[in-house]
Amino acid sequence: MDEQGLSLDIKVVEIWPEFGRSEKENISFKDVLTHGAGIPALNEQVSVFNYNEVIKAIEMQAPLWEIGVGHGYHPRTFGFLLDEFVRRLEGISLGRYFNETFAVPMGLEFWIGLPQEYHSRVATLYPGKMSNPDDEEAFYKAFMDSESLTRKAFGSPAGLGGVSGMNSPDSWSAG
Repeated sequence: MDEQGLSLDIKVVEIWPEFGRSEKENISFKDVLTHGAGIPALNEQVSVFNYNEVIKAIEMQAPLWEIGVGHGYHPRTFGFLLDEFVRRLEGISLGRYFNETFAVPMGLEFWIGLPQEYHSRVATLYPGKMSNPDDEEAFYKAFMDSESLTRKAFGSPAGLGGVSGMNSPDSWSAG
């Protein structure tokens, strides 16, 4: 955005007009980047592996709180939002932009969307262990409640069943 002289205060619809559906026309890039856009979860059941479906669902999703008032981590929608911004501004995916702009020039072995030729180098992920379950009780209680925003945010778009889902080649190549 900086390279194109765009302020974080401009409305997302100036770059992505379809985003303005369902009462999102006043959401700024700053709202999205600070997790204040109100779209941490999607009402429509779509697969995390179907980019176009997720983008359409984001376009149709109404904010889940009043913009400027609420805040909440967008664990699964955030990457799609950023990717669509880059696609609209640069004409390429976020993964390709990152690779061409940062990874290759800096000699980094870091990927957003791992090429298949590197799959054999991926280590198995294992779930972390709670160091103090009492400190995390509220999160896990909300996560186990199928009606909570926490559960919905960490489950939509659908398709990655916890850490085990991140051990599949489909998840490594996403992005």
